[in-house]
Amino acid sequence: MSTVVEDDGAAPVLWRQLGREWKPAGYDEEEMMEEAAFIAYHVHWPLDAILSMEHLERRRWTEMISQMNQQANEQLGSLVT
Repeated sequence: MSTVVEDDGAAPVLWRQLGREWKPAGYDEEEMMEEAAFIAYHVHWPLDAILSMEHLERRRWTEMISQMNQQANEQLGSLVT
């Protein structure tokens, strides 16, 4: 179940610590955490570095990582057959 974050005027502590502006209107918090988890799992970057990225930048990284994984899987598949 997705939760759309409402702007209640209280910016999350991490955003304030990072000096980032909180822009939750219409942004899906679950999607943001999925992007962060995906990037952290594959490239082992710290959460604060990932969350400091703009949404489109995180989205680009997830797409690039996915493409690299797909290419690696295809190469491994060709070695097995």
